[in-house]
Amino acid sequence: WSAQGTAALLYVSGESFEMSQSDAKRICRQQLLDAQAFNQLSKHGQATLEQLYKQGFYQLVSAA
Repeated sequence: WSAQGTAALLYVSGESFEMSQSDAKRICRQQLLDAQAFNQLSKHGQATLEQLYKQGFYQLVSAA
């Protein structure tokens, strides 16, 4: 990700997604995002993560 003023661009497989810097940091910082981390994202960050999931960049896993 890179800062774009007060926002950020998250880069994934040649695509970029605009979001808040805090969302970009949170998504990039963790290999797995649990429900708590997902709920800490803004609504826009959650929608972006859902889009990335639908494109196959993320997958759901069962909690151990």
